[in-house]
Amino acid sequence: MTDHQISGFAVDAEQARLYRIAAARAERDHRRQTVRAEIEALRENRTAGTVLGERARQQRQELEALDTDAAQGTTVHDLRDQAHDANHAASLRAARQQAVADHHARRNAAAAELAEQVAAGIGPAWARIAAEGQAAAEARREAHRAKQALLTGRVPFEIANTDTEAEK
Repeated sequence: MTDHQISGFAVDAEQARLYRIAAARAERDHRRQTVRAEIEALRENRTAGTVLGERARQQRQELEALDTDAAQGTTVHDLRDQAHDANHAASLRAARQQAVADHHARRNAAAAELAEQVAAGIGPAWARIAAEGQAAAEARREAHRAKQALLTGRVPFEIANTDTEAEK
């Protein structure tokens, strides 16, 4: 299963959780409106008696308990932030993999250009050509080690190798 599929499942699960939370809040808001309407009816009709007043007081306490529970749980914003962080991590992994691929492409292009110069007999002395070929081979090995480290997550990958770029 790829990271993209796993990320998709995580986003779907978080979305379902958000829908459940929204439904619970809608139910709580509906109950709150009902209680407030009953309280207003009691205020208008003071002769309704203490039974309705007691019922309204109990419902108000239930709503306060619901509000307390809702305040302690995760909010919609927290869940959205978690989903955003998961997507951001997946994007960073993809960007790192693309950086490794670009790095390999640049090194391979430089090695191919050097091979063309050697084949054509153009360019610097043979000793320098051999040294550049050795440096290109070492750069490929370094890029491979960096890719393996990136994929296994053991060592952070540095995109720019400033030593070899400064020599150019």
